[in-house]
Amino acid sequence: ARELKEELAHQFEIKNLIDTIEAGWDYKGQLYHEINLIFHAQSNNSNLETQLQSQESELKLEWLSIANLATSNLYPEVLRETIPQWLKTRKAMFVSEWSW
Repeated sequence: ARELKEELAHQFEIKNLIDTIEAGWDYKGQLYHEINLIFHAQSNNSNLETQLQSQESELKLEWLSIANLATSNLYPEVLRETIPQWLKTRKAMFVSEWSW
């Protein structure tokens, strides 16, 4: 909730853990590793699409429909599959893309 407040200047209620994703990538010869905790967050504001703006210049905010996730520019890539899966099962997952 604190991170969303800092990055979007809006208060959200954190509901459930959706996914834990371990990911790694090579960028210009430097190996990076991260663990992402993905949560279901909810807001009472019905105008979020028009009101939310990133508070950090390096972050891009984009609204995506579930139907378009598979072809989106969403990273880690596994989110394109796990978000729709979570919407069906409502069960938290753990996925590792770490292969180094």
